Amino acid sequence: MGAIGMCICQYIVAITGTVAGTDNQSAQKVAIAFVCFYIFFFASSWGPVAWVVTGELFPLKVRAKALSMTTATNWLLNFALAYATPYMVNEGKGYANLQSKVFFVSRSICMSRATAALTNRIRRSGALSASSASLSCGS
Repeated sequence: MGAIGMCICQYIVAITGTVAGTDNQSAQKVAIAFVCFYIFFFASSWGPVAWVVTGELFPLKVRAKALSMTTATNWLLNFALAYATPYMVNEGKGYANLQSKVFFVSRSICMSRATAALTNRIRRSGALSASSASLSCGS
């Protein structure tokens, strides 16, 4: 549910920013509101999931080392995203100049996560076999 909410919020921010631009004050308020809704959906669903899953996934013998590796990976990927964002958003030579369109990229990532989570949940419930789940995801 969180990925779907995040996806919808990012879609609205991307459309609002692309269509209305930066001159429309009402559009800017809508974008800020939906970024706040996005933060709510992330913080209530995907944000803590990484820490809960990795804390329970590994056996006690390797849990400390595995958690240090997952934490380091999380920090590294967060750094890479924070480093790449200005190049994707800013305009000028050497920049992608995506501006609000960068939310379309994030939206597609959220949609893929939502699809994977939903397929996994359906598969674990027994309503979908593993072979038909892999066919529906294009694997």
